[in-house]
Amino acid sequence: MGLFLWWAAERGLASDLHELESMRRDPTEHFLSECDAKLWEEDLNERGNAFAKQEYGAYLDEVAAYAKVLGVGDYELPEGEATTKHFFAWLDGRLR
Repeated sequence: MGLFLWWAAERGLASDLHELESMRRDPTEHFLSECDAKLWEEDLNERGNAFAKQEYGAYLDEVAAYAKVLGVGDYELPEGEATTKHFFAWLDGRLR
């Protein structure tokens, strides 16, 4: 969820409650501390909420599929450039 919020912020879909630099430094820590590990409508702007309502279920399915390929649990995805690139590209494709 932290990665989703970070991607949303990079694309102008997050609300003003979130500082982009904080998410870039550590998206997981930002999500856990600023969102109490929950994504709420107030975390996204109007366009972001519309996108999330349409695509968030598919995003969670993609998280599960990616985790399965790696042989880890959904909440055990490794942080890093490969994971970020994969999901940013996947989400960008859904945004179009």
